Amino acid sequence: MGNATKIYQAIEELDQQRKAAIDYEPAYRSDPALEGNVTNINIGMIEAGDWPSTLPSKAILQGRVGWPPGESREDVREQIESTIQEAANDDPWLKDHHPSVEWFGWQAVPHEISQEAEIAQISKQNAERVTGESGSFVGGNAALDERFYALYYDTDAVSVGPEGWNLHGADEHTTVPELLETAKTIAGVAVDYCGVDN
Repeated sequence: MGNATKIYQAIEELDQQRKAAIDYEPAYRSDPALEGNVTNINIGMIEAGDWPSTLPSKAILQGRVGWPPGESREDVREQIESTIQEAANDDPWLKDHHPSVEWFGWQAVPHEISQEAEIAQISKQNAERVTGESGSFVGGNAALDERFYALYYDTDAVSVGPEGWNLHGADEHTTVPELLETAKTIAGVAVDYCGVDN
């Protein structure tokens, strides 16, 4: 496990370097905590060994990486793979037993559209009309389904939804008034963007 720890530490250092170097202001317009955290490499699972008193014969580290617009998937992967390679080359055992990297699972890429895009303007106008509040365009640090339209169909898309709490956690929730405002906003967007046949 000691050798795997060296790889883990190298990835953690790369994550901190990337956080210090990469900025994406739209992501923290609505969430100031995202400033300095718009990119993320997270090792979420470590599996090693089969008995508490023996040295593990192998270790598997699994994680996820996210980044804002501005880098390609290939560039990010190259950074991670070269970091692992360099850490392995600095260790006598790992130098002869190189770790392998496998990319699997959900592999989204970041995207953004112009704030001047028709769908963006119509969505903002409808949300402001329904809520009575002024809105702003923000980015996020998660992949949303709108990316399918932008990346696969060359069609601009935005996300419009209610405010929520405990997102992706226990007791994730919103309120009924928030849901009603969202439904009214989306209905208005559909009519204004798609038009109505008589």
